[in-house]
Formats: sequence, C-alpha cells, structure tokens
Amino acid sequence: MAEQAIRDSPGLLRNQRVDGQVPLPKEGETNVMITSALPYCNNMPHLGNIIGSTLSADVFSRYVCTKNRNTIYICGTDEYGTATERQAMKEGKTPQELCSHYWKVHKDTYDWFELDFDHFGRTSTPLHTDTVFFPSMLIGDGRPWTKLHHISGTEFLNYEGGKFSKSRNLGVFGTQAQKTGIPASVWRYYLVANRPESGDSMFSWGDFITANNSVLLKNFGNFVNRILKFAVAKYQSTLPPTTDSPGPLPLSAEDEDYAFLADVNKLLAQYNMQMNAVRLRDGLQTIMQLSARGNLYLQSAGLNNALLAEKPERCAIVVSRAINLVWLLSAMVSPFMPSVETNICEQLNAPKRSVPDAITTGEEGTANAGAGFGIDLLEGHVIGKPDYLFVQIPESKAEEWRQEFGSTATAAIAATAAGPSAGGKDGKGKAKATKKEKVVAPSGNAEGEGSSSTRPAKPKKEAKKKQKGQAESGEATPAEPAEVKKAEAEVRKDTMESTSEIPVPSAASYAQGSVEP
Repeated sequence: MAEQAIRDSPGLLRNQRVDGQVPLPKEGETNVMITSALPYCNNMPHLGNIIGSTLSADVFSRYVCTKNRNTIYICGTDEYGTATERQAMKEGKTPQELCSHYWKVHKDTYDWFELDFDHFGRTSTPLHTDTVFFPSMLIGDGRPWTKLHHISGTEFLNYEGGKFSKSRNLGVFGTQAQKTGIPASVWRYYLVANRPESGDSMFSWGDFITANNSVLLKNFGNFVNRILKFAVAKYQSTLPPTTDSPGPLPLSAEDEDYAFLADVNKLLAQYNMQMNAVRLRDGLQTIMQLSARGNLYLQSAGLNNALLAEKPERCAIVVSRAINLVWLLSAMVSPFMPSVETNICEQLNAPKRSVPDAITTGEEGTANAGAGFGIDLLEGHVIGKPDYLFVQIPESKAEEWRQEFGSTATAAIAATAAGPSAGGKDGKGKAKATKKEKVVAPSGNAEGEGSSSTRPAKPKKEAKKKQKGQAESGEATPAEPAEVKKAEAEVRKDTMESTSEIPVPSAASYAQGSVEP
C-alpha cells in the first residue's frame, strides 16, 4: 500500500462497525434511533415510496454516523391489513406467502439502492409483534424516556407529469432502476435533490440526465478529478510540503485564501445545520455549492504549469488545501452517495473520515476539538490513481427510457406551465394533497439536536393565457418537441436554483467557458 500521512487526532476518522454488530445505547453519549414509515408488503415499491420513507431515513442515518454518534437504523415491512388480504386473493396466495414474496422484493430493491439497515424485519414475526407494545411500556414506566424527537415527512413524488402506476406501466418500480445501467449513487442523488419536502415534486427523465451531466459530472466530479490528476502529474502523486500547520486552518484576513476558507467553513456550518434539521435536499445542494467553490478556488488561484513554475510555494498550498477539501467532501457526500465516498477515498488512499463542525472568524478550531476545515492529509501522503466518478449520459436516453418506463408528456408540459415542481424550492411545487405520503422519524437524541423547519411559500409564476385556457377547458396541450424541451428547461432551472450566495455552475456556464473543465 502507498504511504499514508494522516493527522493523528481523536474523532477525525469515522468510527467503523464490526459486521453484524448491532449498536447499543451508551450512557453519557448521544444515542440516535432512526426508523421510517414501514412499507406495505403487498406490492413493489416505486421511486416515490423509496424517497418518501426508507431512502430518506437511510441518508439521515448515514449523516449521523459521519458525526460519530451512536446510531441505529431499524425498519421492516408492514404485513397486516385488508390490502394484503385482497392482493393475496388476487394472486392466488396466502397472505403469508404473498408477504414472504414481496419482503424479498423490497429487500432486494433496498439493497440495490444501498440502504444500510441495522435491522430490516417483518411485522408478522413474533419479535416485531411484541414491539408494538414498546411505546406504552415507556409511558407506563414513568421515567423520562425519549419517545420521539423529530418527524420528517414528505409530499408526493410524481412521474413525468402524472402518477406512478404499475397497471399502466408508468414509472420505475422495484429493481427496475438497474435496467438503465445508471449506478445507484446517481439515482440516490436525483431522488434526494427532488425530495418533495414541502410540496409535490416531479420525476423527469430529462431532468435526471441533466442532474448527472451538469451537476455531478461537470461540477462535483470535475473538481475531484482535476485536482487529483494535477497532483499525480506534477507532484508524483505526493502531497507537497507547505507552510500550513496540520489541523484546522485559522481564519486570518492576512491569508491569501481567506475568502475561500471562510466560504468553506460557512458552507460546512450550513450543511450541518440543514442535516441536523433533516433538510436533506438543502444539505445535498450545499455540498454541490461547496464543490463549486472548490472549482472556483482552482480557477481563481490559476492552478496550472505557470503557477507551478513561477510560484511553487503558492502552488503547493493550493494543491494541499484543495485535496483536503476533496477528503472533506467525500465524508459530506457519503450519506447521499456512499459508493462515491468509497471511490474518492480509494483515489485519495485515505480511510473514511468524520464530518467536523465549522469555525467562524477569529476562532482557531481548538476550542471544539477538530472543528473547522484544515490540513488532515499531510505532506508526503501518497494518493492513488485518479478516475472519473461519473460518466456522461446521452440526452437521447430520455426518450428511450420514456418508451420503456412510460410517460405522460402532455401532462408534463401542463404541469410545468402551472408551476415547476421537480426538485423545486419550497412553494414551487403544487401540492395537490395535504396528506403526508411517508414519514421518516429520527429519534432518541436526548440533547435536542435537530428541529422542524418551515418556510413561506413563494408565489407561482402566472401561466400563459393560452395554456391556462386549455387547462380550464380540459384540452390537452400538444406535446411538441420544442415545448417538451422548454418544459424540461424550466424543471432544470428550478432544480438547480441555488439557496446560497455561492452559485452552483449551470450547464450554460461550462458551454460558455466560464468554468474550466
């Protein structure tokens, strides 16, 4: 194995679990138990079911683990109810046979989507039947047990202008996502970026492709690949010596990179706040803003052969700080795309690390052990072989997948005209129902971390008169290619809209050359 040079600091590295070991509460520590709405075990889950419950809980559970908190994620299938009996009769099976079949379908689906349960059971087993009485036991005990700390609910994820429908072949169900050949990480990214946190959102194949090509590939992946390739080519894969001391970098106005360091800590603090409040979609977008800031840092520093030749000390600092940002980003993105974290760490020749707290101007990062962005991969550390994290998806795939998985393109245009909803900011999606589809319930944190968050809805843009008239009369809008592209462009614009002063680069910015590839 290549040589590693990693700062020795308590809590820097991620606590690793022994396979098969179930975490138990530890006195005096923050203990977090997480569950989600139990999926019904009488059919195959579709993408809306997955993001509405189990995937959201998995993302939060993984985040808590990156903070080295004692965490357990428990879930299982709900196998009771008349719907199960009706479906069993329809398929000519007993309810038990039906549930056994669909439990495996659910488990296979969640395994492919890289959901990491500590235990995934069934309500029909004696063990889980007994747990129904657990809340009443806590209440009857009389002691101040933590029964529920936080609930995070969602609205509905719709599909291509309509709703998921197995009978009409509309949507992606079960493990069908595998048929596209697109890795689970990209699916996880898009579903969380489109998570219907405060209003309905829309799955769109065009939007799905743009999210991969313009955000993951050209923003996040570009930053990681560019700096690692430079280090391999110009420094023989070895982090160079610099004047930076190991550990958190102080926020000093005298530092040439003061603005960069301040922005990194600001976004780190924003990310932790959002994730503790289970604002998963916002947290994911903050990661993309941070990688965009990394791209901007390389560009503004002028990282190239000339900098290496004319200002070697400055070039070494830029390389060291950028590579350490890559390691930090690997931990931050791990709840959303765990395989991407694994890939980055292999390229860095580094273990999985924790996510630190941030520091503000004037703090040195010493009061809160390990807080703040800093130099944790040290001089002499040898990185591995750089490789691409994501690959381009041809735009032509959108129509191919619409044919395979169904689509209601006309309805998609009408929905966009009424107000874009795919991955949009609060209030932009048209919530057709106030009922919560699925619930994620992180609980057990006695210290009170995390809180619910609501924001006022923004008014929707007024639709064109012609489209409005057609919608009122029930007339379908013609699915012209130009209109389809315009509708998808509106969806992309809404999905990529920044919630920070630091913008996420758009596809147009790369095409115009304002961001170096």
